Amino acid sequence: MKVYLIYLFLVCAMFTVNSGVYAQENKGRDPFRLPMEIETALEKNNAPAAVKSKEEIKENLDDRANAIAAEEQAKQQEKEAREDQERQEEQKRQEEMALAQKADEEEISKITLSGIVFSEGRRTAILDRKILREGDALGVRKIIGIEKNKVILLSNGRKYTIELKGENR
Repeated sequence: MKVYLIYLFLVCAMFTVNSGVYAQENKGRDPFRLPMEIETALEKNNAPAAVKSKEEIKENLDDRANAIAAEEQAKQQEKEAREDQERQEEQKRQEEMALAQKADEEEISKITLSGIVFSEGRRTAILDRKILREGDALGVRKIIGIEKNKVILLSNGRKYTIELKGENR
């Protein structure tokens, strides 16, 4: 308990001394006002470094706004560049698919259907001198249907029809 009282006494003594020094420096001044050195500097328009003028604050805000706008513009440009690249890639894929389809159609037009035979529930076709049934493959193409006068092939996801011609009908 004695230690506590001594500590309390020392704190009160320090506060009293500090208050006296402040009171001597700021005689007759309102204790809630700014310290005299800051007030004097403000009056002389020599604000300390921590105090910024309205113009400096506005410049800082303008700089930040410009930086944010530039960042947003850069993001928008990146997005547009990505979208443009995706469009170009899609166009290239479509062109490649069109070329593949054209080549497929040319190859299929060269296939000759010589005949179709129905016997005992089996359907067979003679394509390019090969005897094939439904489900068989002719190169990369699959026979998905054999009908009375035509054969249906599946190639690259597209259906193609080859019909019997002339006297073979």
